[in-house]
Amino acid sequence: MLTFNLTVPVKRFLHGIALSLVAACGSDNVQAPYVESSPTPMPPPDPGNPTESRDEAERQLLEDIARQLDASACNNVTEDCAQTIATFRAPPTDTTVSTHILVLDWGIHPVALTGYRNRVLATYELSTSLVAEEVFPSQSMASDLDTVFNLIAEHPYFVSISAYRTFREHPSRALFDQLTAQTPLYGHGYFITTFLMEYNPEAQFVLVDLGASDKHLITPEGSCAELLATDPVANSQALEIIEGAYTSYLATIQDLVARHKIDYINASWGSSAIGIAEQISQVCGDVADRSVVDAIQKIDRDFIRALSQLSYTDQSSQPVSTILVQAGANRAGRDLEIDDPDYLTDCDSHQLNRVRVQAVENNGIEPLIPEWGTQAVDAIKPASIAYYKNCTDLFVSLGIYQDSSLPPGYIYAIRDKGFHAYLHGFVTEDFFPGFLSSSFAPPVVISALNFYQQQTTERLSLDELLARLAPNGPIIDPLLYDHFRVYSEGYRAD
Repeated sequence: MLTFNLTVPVKRFLHGIALSLVAACGSDNVQAPYVESSPTPMPPPDPGNPTESRDEAERQLLEDIARQLDASACNNVTEDCAQTIATFRAPPTDTTVSTHILVLDWGIHPVALTGYRNRVLATYELSTSLVAEEVFPSQSMASDLDTVFNLIAEHPYFVSISAYRTFREHPSRALFDQLTAQTPLYGHGYFITTFLMEYNPEAQFVLVDLGASDKHLITPEGSCAELLATDPVANSQALEIIEGAYTSYLATIQDLVARHKIDYINASWGSSAIGIAEQISQVCGDVADRSVVDAIQKIDRDFIRALSQLSYTDQSSQPVSTILVQAGANRAGRDLEIDDPDYLTDCDSHQLNRVRVQAVENNGIEPLIPEWGTQAVDAIKPASIAYYKNCTDLFVSLGIYQDSSLPPGYIYAIRDKGFHAYLHGFVTEDFFPGFLSSSFAPPVVISALNFYQQQTTERLSLDELLARLAPNGPIIDPLLYDHFRVYSEGYRAD
């Protein structure tokens, strides 16, 4: 259940995030019946316990952090704290064999400057010409905080954020709250990336902060007159520019996949007729002809098809396919169909090497979705999500649900095993990131797929991985059950 003992900066932070984004899913508080699952032939292996040497190293790290924070002159007095400018520095060329995950989103880069800084291979920003430019982001923070983050970065093992819960009530917590209060620095991709980093402890990350550049895909600068024209020749000129922008974007991602040997791409996008029409209207001030919207949909669909066929060459000179995990269609008010004319990208009949996922609500007390999945659409909440069943590969509960008994102003609650917010790789709070969206389903699915891949030396196909994750159907609840264990850490309730 959601707790309400948040500090004031965190409350303000949540409020700002909630105001800046719109909920993506509908609501229906009718409980679905429990559905029995059939036995799975592949129970997850027991990952075992950390070694004694690892336990000792973790104890030493916690002692070092405690010593640093106890000696800090900044306890409860943040105004007079010495400040430093922390700047991300790209690590030496990676020579380890590990999973590499590419995140394309906005508001990511503070992750590279906090407790996860040793997990980041490179950081980029997307220019208006849709070229990835490497950047080395900086952020002001208390010097004592920077020292703590460096201690974590220099530690030889991954340490779960749950190990730091002893510091939640430490007087130095004010330093972390001060960092959290820098609201403009945080965005949608921050929560996605911290979840991925927390539940893929041996993975490394390439972060591409999109900023507002993705709007240039559909509405390139100076193209409004041609987009809104009734002349097909003028429309073609605008579409040629848009296609060129998509080509540049694809080349950018192709280069990153090859250069950094990307295993998974976390993508929180997908166009639709209504979304394209609205963006043109907002940027250009008028409504484009439906033929223009449909032509852009086709360009976007072809782009996703190409993105779903990317690969890199491994150390043995063998091709390795990159798996694209994408937030599925939303805003449908009717049953969708394969190759749906209003959702050409999300409902594309050529799925290739990608998986489309939707976030669904679930009861917070009863496990309405059986452990190994179900085909029963009545297990999906809200019921309107069933509209998407022909355009979705996995329906995933994030542990958020409606509770009418909550105090005014709180619509949703979170069960113990839910998608919580992880701040700075050091602090966890018992709240959902502040808005309900299917965008938070892809990192859950990537983490689960990566877990099953790590159980074998054989490279598994996407279909083989999905068969292990959801053998009984596409409606699953990986957060609730033990089969969502990542390496030796396990999924935990904070």
